[in-house]
Parts: sequence; C-alpha cells; structure tokens
Amino acid sequence: VLIEGGVRQPKAPDDVNIMISVVGDGLKALQPFVQTLLPKLGPIELKAHITGDPSAPVVEEIRITVAQTVISGRIDIDDDETSYNLKAVLNDQDLGLIAPYVDMPLAELGPLRGSVNIIGDLDTLRLEPNAVGLDKSKLSGSVVVALQGGSPKLNYDVVLTLDGQTMEIAKPFVVSELLALGPIHGTIRAVGDRKK
Repeated sequence: VLIEGGVRQPKAPDDVNIMISVVGDGLKALQPFVQTLLPKLGPIELKAHITGDPSAPVVEEIRITVAQTVISGRIDIDDDETSYNLKAVLNDQDLGLIAPYVDMPLAELGPLRGSVNIIGDLDTLRLEPNAVGLDKSKLSGSVVVALQGGSPKLNYDVVLTLDGQTMEIAKPFVVSELLALGPIHGTIRAVGDRKK
C-alpha cells in the first residue's frame, strides 16, 4: 500500500489531495474473514486519486487491474448524490472465475472481449456493453437497474450480433440435443423489462 499527498488544515480539513496505490495477491488475504469462497483472481492492482472537500471527495484516475479486466473512471462521493462513471475493459476475460457462484459451466463459453460502461448513482445502475464479444457473437446496448425500493427493476435494450455463431456455444447449458444449425448471421434486438 502506498499513500502520497496531504490534507489541508488537518484539524479542520477543507481539502484533500491523496494518491493511493495498492498492489496485492488478489483476495487471498480477505478469505479468512469471509464465509463465502472468494474467486482466485490473481494479482490485483488499484490506483486512485482522491481530491476535493473531505465531506464530498472525488475519486478520479481510478485504475483497477484484476485478472484480465481493467476498470477505470471516476466516483463522486456525496451524502445526497454519489455517482460513478466507470469503464471495464475485458481482455479475453475467462468467466470461469464466477462459475462457482452461479452454478453454471461458464468457463466453457470461452473468453470475453470488449468493454462495458458502468454508470449510475445509489438509485440507478446502467451497464452499457460495447460490442462485448463471446465466441462469434457481440453484445451492445444498455441495461438499467433501478436499485431503490424493494426488488430491483430492470430495463434493457440490447443488440446481439451473430457473425457465424453456431449452437455449440449453448451445449454446456442444455440437457437435450441441439439442432445442428449452420453458422448463424444477423442481429437480434431485445427491448423490455423483467415482465415483458
């Protein structure tokens, strides 16, 4: 852990300017403190610059590198309106890391490529996949999750582009025999919410 910078007027701080850098061996150090098995991500690196009023700081120049994913962006922290604008770049990220948590053979899908914008505040989360590729398919669009209230509300407008995709990709997830369809080309747009 490396922390550089300072706080103006330490007894009654009115300004913060701190650079943080953390490099570690993944979540291994946290495992003894939690009951859930944490994924084996390998080395993790986090860098961020915290500036502004201590009661409403801005965390910018964020760069988190974990497994084959790099997350960058900015978070504005405020009691009333905390917001974030992040981007996750997937560099052939293996989904096997999360397979134990969803009880699905995700590693068999192969690696993900592309990027996802992660934008929102404490009430709403918006995910915008930007041509996230898996095998011979790419996903783009947006998924909005309203977090306030009871159960989260979901709205989506996504486009799946198929460029020679075969049904083999679904084989690990179905019990019956799949149709031997040839390569599929085209686009599918899905718009709706959890009800329709």
